[in-house]
Amino acid sequence: KFISPETIKIEIKLDNKEYFFIEKDEKIVGFYQTKTQENTLKIGYFFIYEKYRNKKYGKTIFEKIKAQAKENNIDKIISYVNQDHKNSIEIFKHFGFKKIKPMAIYLGSDNFQFVYLMEYET
Repeated sequence: KFISPETIKIEIKLDNKEYFFIEKDEKIVGFYQTKTQENTLKIGYFFIYEKYRNKKYGKTIFEKIKAQAKENNIDKIISYVNQDHKNSIEIFKHFGFKKIKPMAIYLGSDNFQFVYLMEYET
């Protein structure tokens, strides 16, 4: 399930989240979303379209996120990674994130998402 452009517009307006798009040949190959809270940069979305995976776009995104944190004197980058997404967990670990603790995030209507809090210290 993909995030819709309408959802992106609402999140930018109401929750002060920033979206960044990675392009190649004028096509979007992926995107990520961040939000700064106190001295922490939170990664909300991190997505690369399947046909562009394993082509170093993940590294490009992580470098941009680290630069964003450094530019804003942020000490810590975090993300909540779905426990079922083993590849995502391994990618975050590959880029230096540590698995801090398991958590459950309430999504409403008695639905929960089970995640790991992942953390990178700048």
